[in-house]
Amino acid sequence: MNNDSLLATPHRSKLGDDPVEILRFAVEAFAVCRVALATPVEIRGGAARALGAQIAICEDGSFCGYVSGGCIEAAVAAEALDAMAWGEDRNVRFGMGSPFFDIVLPCGGGISVLIHILRDVTPLRYALDSLADCREVAIRYIAATQQLLVCESPTRSGWIGNDFVTIYRPALRLIISSYAIEALAVRRLGAAAELDVVLLQPTQYYKLDSLIDAHTAVALLHHDLDAEMPILTKALASQAFYLGALGSSRTHKKRREWLLAEGFSDEAIGKIKAPIGLFGPTKDAKSLELSVLADVSAARLATFGKTARVITRASNGKRPGHPVIVPKSLFSNMKDLDGDVGAQDILRQSSVAQQLCDIASAATFDIDTIEDANRAAAERPLIDLRRLTH
Repeated sequence: MNNDSLLATPHRSKLGDDPVEILRFAVEAFAVCRVALATPVEIRGGAARALGAQIAICEDGSFCGYVSGGCIEAAVAAEALDAMAWGEDRNVRFGMGSPFFDIVLPCGGGISVLIHILRDVTPLRYALDSLADCREVAIRYIAATQQLLVCESPTRSGWIGNDFVTIYRPALRLIISSYAIEALAVRRLGAAAELDVVLLQPTQYYKLDSLIDAHTAVALLHHDLDAEMPILTKALASQAFYLGALGSSRTHKKRREWLLAEGFSDEAIGKIKAPIGLFGPTKDAKSLELSVLADVSAARLATFGKTARVITRASNGKRPGHPVIVPKSLFSNMKDLDGDVGAQDILRQSSVAQQLCDIASAATFDIDTIEDANRAAAERPLIDLRRLTH
């Protein structure tokens, strides 16, 4: 460790894991000192945070953000300070498979954290501007040059080739339509959860076109089907990831009949969560607000936090190797491969995220033929494929 890094003691400057707060902290600190971004890029077993979570670490030891449940953030910050002192990015393993026997994750798993020393915050400023405009944005870490570039968003944060892509999504917008007390209760809880809450009356349906996007949930809390219809019909034709409506199963049957008569398909009507909420029936406003917010959160996690198809590659140190487990979506690209024509080009050009699993027995040369496979078996001990399905 470089002695200069001992001058600073890691200490949390801000609580919270809001990407906007973390990026803003990094940009503001960059104006006066060196700054690093730490990002989980591999998860082994369980973990408290997803790939792409981040901490911003300032040269004075202050940091903002989370990469775990709070158990290794100070250790990650210490590594970042050392990386800044040496002037080189690094990838550090914590928990399972880590050289630090005294740093254990309570969940029993392990993570690899990529520490990048910021040299240009232009991509971060672009991300902040995009999030302020409620637009999703992705930043790609180019491993070969240790730099960040804005790129097209994949399905989720993860490896694409030898680079890691982090996705930043805008705050969830919750549109509530109602005249009743339930709307005020749900709005109060949504605001406490720091959602972008918009309360609309049915006569304001014309505002929906500028408000609804793929990160919007719509909650219709009317006790009258006629009152909800102007906003319901608009919301059904939108990109909203969640659409819920108050009322019993009998009420929803009437709603469905009306929508069918208006020309809506069964598929479109199937987007409506009715009765609204994760649990119920609720008999008071406070129970309803909990049920609605829980249901919206669960739907968002299912939409944006679900496990995407990934390519899992064994690696020996930092170099990707074999075996490689590919999703079924790439089978058609590989079925015509023959002899010494390998799949490296397909893997490099694929937009499917890649994750690396570091195991000592990974083969680091291309395996295209039976002879190659026999060579790998002779030079390396048996590879346990269960290690690749964490």
